[in-house]
Amino acid sequence: MAILEREITTRAYELDRFGRIPPAVLLRYLEHTRWEAGYDSETEMSGLFAGGRRMVVRAQQLRMMRALGRAERLRVSLWLEGVGRTSMTMGQRVVLAEGGEEVAVGTVVGVSIDERGQPTELGAAVRELTRPAGLSHARIDAGAAPAGAFQASTVVRYSDTDLLQHANHARYADWVEDARAAASAAGALGQAGPPRRARWLAVENLRECLVGDTVEMAVWRADDGAVRVDGRVGPGRELSFRAAVDDSLPGER
Repeated sequence: MAILEREITTRAYELDRFGRIPPAVLLRYLEHTRWEAGYDSETEMSGLFAGGRRMVVRAQQLRMMRALGRAERLRVSLWLEGVGRTSMTMGQRVVLAEGGEEVAVGTVVGVSIDERGQPTELGAAVRELTRPAGLSHARIDAGAAPAGAFQASTVVRYSDTDLLQHANHARYADWVEDARAAASAAGALGQAGPPRRARWLAVENLRECLVGDTVEMAVWRADDGAVRVDGRVGPGRELSFRAAVDDSLPGER
């Protein structure tokens, strides 16, 4: 099923203050594998980034089965769940290199763009690689933030951006987790204290964030128990991204 598989070992400097690999680092492992698939001449997706083409991430979802620590050897795989005219949904899985225990699984929706940043059609050869595993990619509820939602903000720095000149999609997960931690410490998500470990995280990108943008985030716990984060930028506070995090304890759902 997998088009590509790569081995990655977690590193001590990637751990958060709780001694865990945070979601954004896992998303970077997945992104590394996607780049490998597009450039490795031995893969069936070789040439995906030829001629100045790139892949812009529009949405990601990641489910984390357990916490990961230092020096854990992982295998990260990639396959295609579905392909549209200019977009594709990729399935990705992270397992322990020894024993094969599944520790994370996710989906990524990407749009192929040309050197001018315009969507470009994917070829028939890519469509033929589709091997769906039945992973679902649910949309985040578009409900507006309630009055009194906790507020957090950040400014997009040069170090937040990537080759496409806008904030890297994994960085959104960093912002979401920072905002969630601040809201938790303030007691805005329940009892005040450190944030609970994320078990599932989803981010949908609606507008790119550029260097110098101030990102204003509303954070609240939705009726379904998930933590919601809406990020807005610009003078008109245009919605840039929405995110959802399941931080429920085992057995709560």
